[in-house]
This record gives sequence, C-alpha cells and structure tokens, in this order.
Amino acid sequence: MPRQRLTWEQVDRSIHRIRGLFPRDSRIVEFGISPLTKKISEIYDLQVIERGKVARRWDIDPNILISTPVNESEKGVWFWFPDEDRLPKQVELIILHDVEGDIHPYAFLSHEYLKDMATDFLVISNKNDKSENLVEQMENELNGDKKLLINEPDMSIWHIAKSPKKKKNSQSTVRADLITRLYYAAGFRKLAGKRIKKLVRMMPEDLRYKELAARIEATPGSWESASHMYEEIHSIDPDYRDVAWQTVRSSIYSARWNVVGRIMSSHTELWENNKIQNMIEKKFQLIGEDATNRAIEQIISHRYNPNWLIKRWVHSEFNRNQDLDSPVAKIALGRFHGPHIGHEVMQRINLGELEEAEKIVLECTRNHGVIPTLESICISESLPPLLNDSIRAILTECNSETIHQAIKAIGRRGDPSQFVGRESIFNMIEHGISIQTWMVEFALRSGDRQLLESLFTRGLPG
Repeated sequence: MPRQRLTWEQVDRSIHRIRGLFPRDSRIVEFGISPLTKKISEIYDLQVIERGKVARRWDIDPNILISTPVNESEKGVWFWFPDEDRLPKQVELIILHDVEGDIHPYAFLSHEYLKDMATDFLVISNKNDKSENLVEQMENELNGDKKLLINEPDMSIWHIAKSPKKKKNSQSTVRADLITRLYYAAGFRKLAGKRIKKLVRMMPEDLRYKELAARIEATPGSWESASHMYEEIHSIDPDYRDVAWQTVRSSIYSARWNVVGRIMSSHTELWENNKIQNMIEKKFQLIGEDATNRAIEQIISHRYNPNWLIKRWVHSEFNRNQDLDSPVAKIALGRFHGPHIGHEVMQRINLGELEEAEKIVLECTRNHGVIPTLESICISESLPPLLNDSIRAILTECNSETIHQAIKAIGRRGDPSQFVGRESIFNMIEHGISIQTWMVEFALRSGDRQLLESLFTRGLPG
C-alpha cells in the first residue's frame, strides 16, 4: 500500500496544526499508517485502519491497528468493513491520506456510518490540486466548512468541520414497567436499582432501563461510574432525554474533563447553561490551579472555547506546567496577551514559518498595544534574531513616555541592554527613572565612565 511521504519538518508542522484543534486524548481514526502515526498515538487515543494482514512494526503499537480487507467500487478501491462493530462508534477526527496508488479516499463518502462517526476530518495530500475535488465533495456531502491548514508544493492539509447539528429530543414512547416506576416514585432506590439492573441484563438494548440505571447511580461517591454509563447511552443516542446534560454533570463531578469537552463540543444548546459554568467553577476551587489548567486544556477545542475558561487559563498564577501547544493556547492568541504568544512565535520560527511568526507579533501589537506585546514575546534572555528585530521595531515606535514602560516590560524576563543604546539610557536618566542592573552592566561592558557617573551621581532611586 502506498504511504504518505512527509519530511520531518512537515511531520512537525502537521502535528502542530492538529494539536491546535483537538485537546490531548481526543479519539482519532487514521486510514493507513503514515509518518504521523507514531507521534499522534503518543498524544491521542488513536486507531489505525490498515489493509489486510499488517506487518509488525517496531514503532507502532499493534493494539491500535485494525486490519481489514479492501473492496473495489465505481469510486475505486477502499477499505471494506464486514464487521462494523470493530470500529469505534464516535470519534472526534478522521484522517484520510490522498496519495498516488490504488487506495482511493473518494470511496470513503459511500459509507454513511464512516461519515457519521466523526465531527471533523483531515485530508492530507501529496497530490495537492488533484485532491481539491475530493475536499469540495466532502464539504458538500458533510455539510461542513473547509479550511486549508498547510499549503506546500508537495503537501497540503485540509480541515473539514461539520456544522453543529440542532438537538432533536428523543425518548422511548413506551414507559418503564409499573413496578419499577412505583419503586422509583416511592423513593425505594435500592429495590429500584436491583430491579433495573436485572432488566438491563434481560434487555441490554433498551435505553429506558440503561438511563434509569445511570440516574440511580448518579450520587456522591458514584459519579465516575455514572459518567461512564451516561457516556455509553450518549454514544447510542446523543439526544435521548437529558443524557447530554447528565453526562456533563456526572463527568464534572468525577473530573473526566475530556468527556466534558467532547459533549460540550457537540451540544451547542448547553453552551449558555449557567449551571454548567457554576459546577465547573466550584470544582476548580476544589482541585487547585495546576489541575484546573490541565482540566481547561482538556475541555477547550476549536469547537467549544468560551472566553471565561480561556481567560482563567491565561491569567493563571501557576503557568509553569501549562501545555502551550494545546488548543486553549492557540485560541488565546487572538483574544488575550501573555507568554503563550511568545511561545507560539518561537514555535513558528522553529517550524520555519517566519512570516507567520511576524504576523502574530503584528496582530498582538495591533490588538493589545506595545507594552502587552513586549511582555508577551520577551519570554527568555536569549531570543532568536527575528524576534529581536521585531522588538527593536516595536521600540522605535515608543515615545519618551512609553519607552520606560517598554524597557521594564522587556526587563521582567529578558535583557533590555541588547535593544537600548547609550542615548536612550541618558534620556531615561533625565526623566528620573530608577537605576536598573542592566544599565550598570551596559555601562561597565562598554567602559562608559560618563554614563556610570550619571547613574550614581544624579541621586536616582534604585
């Protein structure tokens, strides 16, 4: 089977784009092993579809591989699934590879259960222009929106995101049996619970009793098992009664944040629910700042990203352990200033995307101003030349009043002496700025006796 061909740099850029859309541990299905497979499997809950008997590979966990035969149709050769139960019912992302060879992803659109399996799709192509027809067809049939994430001469990545579905309330027209209803209404929870468990064993496909079993389980001390039970019901019928709400509620109490993020992403009717926000905030008070940051990183995605959660993450006092490659860090770029911007600029430079790095700095300056931008991008004393040039360009726009604030902003984490010359320091002395260590170091390194005398004879504070 032909394989996707990617350089190491293209692999890094591709993973960067995926990480910016989907939180860690999201469920992903990839059709065909690729150079991305190993790295994706280290970050996400990945399953890989492969043709026939898969040769054992030392770098790929065999437990994530699903081998299947292929079938030829009018649209070409594609994977055939005689046993659909082997496939996951729901995932967040499906990855398709369009490469030269006998496997044609066009046939993917013939399988309704595959189209219904995911909310988002990536098409990774070495054929570029030839894949545009496939992407347009997917956009139309999936009722989605396409976006070109990477466009290089020999590799392109398109993201197709389905439009959110409107909630359709569904529930069984047949009520639970009379005895069960009487037990439940009279408050005999133990008797009701025993009877419901027995009925679930007898009728495992009956959602009425599955939902009742989950409802009885949803009590303090049993939130995690209730969350798993509701999650199973949600995978069968996402709109059954209030299962989406109950899944979120029990998952918050049991700190299953990835489940909270998944359900919120697909149920827009819950986004304005103040009860959910209150529950999350109360839980955050109990688990501490580090755990709160990790929770937010699991909840936020390109689909569900409320300002109140992102703001809390950006303004966290304990930000040393934050995942600056997570979706919350990428989405925050356009909303709030902070060290996440400096990290993204450094990332783009390391990935060879210099124009994108410059755009991020310019956008931050336009949205937040000079001082916040300098505070955001001066994340280390040693910065790459491109970033140093951007800082110098920003400083040239400062007047005599803002230059002092700008230097302080740089000095919090960086070395201002590499951006400020002798005249600027004398100008600061004239304005009565307090003496800073870097000023003395600058004067000593340059052997400037006059500057040293000015620093120590003017009676400046510091």
